[in-house]
Amino acid sequence: MPQVSSYPTAAIDGSDTFLGSDSAGAVKRFVAAALMPSGGMFNGTLTVSASGSALTVALKTKQGTDPTATDPVYFFFRNSNATSGDYIVLTVTAALSFTVSSGSTLGVTSSKAFRVWFTAFADGAVSPDVIDTVRIGAVQCAIRTVGSEQIFALQSGGLQSSTAEGGAGAADSAGTIYTGIAVTNRPMILLGYAEWNATGITAGTWTTTNLDHVQLFGFGVKQPGDVVQKISATSAPSSSITSTTYVTTTKTLSITPKSAANLIEAFAVNGNSTSASDQGCTTMISRGNTNNTNMIGAEGSMYGQSGGTLTISQTNQAFDAPNTTSSQLYCVQNKKVSAGAGNVGLSSSITGIMVLTEYQT
Repeated sequence: MPQVSSYPTAAIDGSDTFLGSDSAGAVKRFVAAALMPSGGMFNGTLTVSASGSALTVALKTKQGTDPTATDPVYFFFRNSNATSGDYIVLTVTAALSFTVSSGSTLGVTSSKAFRVWFTAFADGAVSPDVIDTVRIGAVQCAIRTVGSEQIFALQSGGLQSSTAEGGAGAADSAGTIYTGIAVTNRPMILLGYAEWNATGITAGTWTTTNLDHVQLFGFGVKQPGDVVQKISATSAPSSSITSTTYVTTTKTLSITPKSAANLIEAFAVNGNSTSASDQGCTTMISRGNTNNTNMIGAEGSMYGQSGGTLTISQTNQAFDAPNTTSSQLYCVQNKKVSAGAGNVGLSSSITGIMVLTEYQT
């Protein structure tokens, strides 16, 4: 059986107890000011382990042990009332963990890099109106299926909801925050994430074999959907193509992903032309520059009118999960819509642009 998550009671400290007037209180006041309004935790760390194909994230103190009354972990949350600008402090003084059960995929794609983000909710163990419990949650924020790539936003602070993990291997949706007990419209903060490398796992069979690193959330740590890097280049290349299958052009741009777990957006504006009436030119982006290979994203097409040559601007856009930190080249490819007279291709009379953006997942 997977390990069952435990949820010890956390008490709200009054300002006299938490902030105090001694030197330790001064440190706490500084931490409180630094962590709010986005929220955070003080004296807390995360450990990630796997057993029986289940994944467990556990809260530990800076000393690497379970929280106690003499060595607690403090959590800072916004007020549970959306119209209040106040904040609350919860103190955890006992072991706290959350388990993703064996068989639950969180929407992970097998054999690809990914991140699992860990969250904390301020909830009520006694009733929904009482905020006295910290609950840990987990969520995987990306879909990496070719043609359906997506990043789900996840931001620290604010009021959020979660879905009960269930403990039976059915927590399978990307973008859904899972907790041991469902939470509705409660203060939530990000704690950090665990990232697996490009080898990944078999979805639902959790292991730390390919776990690359665990990162606590804090200033400077990108959240899902944030831009990691963006590069662009303008060009006005020329190509002349007679093929009805895609052929590479010299319109290319390369990017080196910072993480194999991240997604890349490729965007291009091209000057396309045809040299004959009733002939069309179609463009598409590829990863790599091999003819008619690794074609991704949307096609763009234009057709020549009666009278011959036509040149216009077209756009192409694609999302991609290259699953590597090696340099990746993206290329615009052309083809004729149908066999027949004339050539198609890129026109040097129009300056286009190519933009590559890496997004955190």
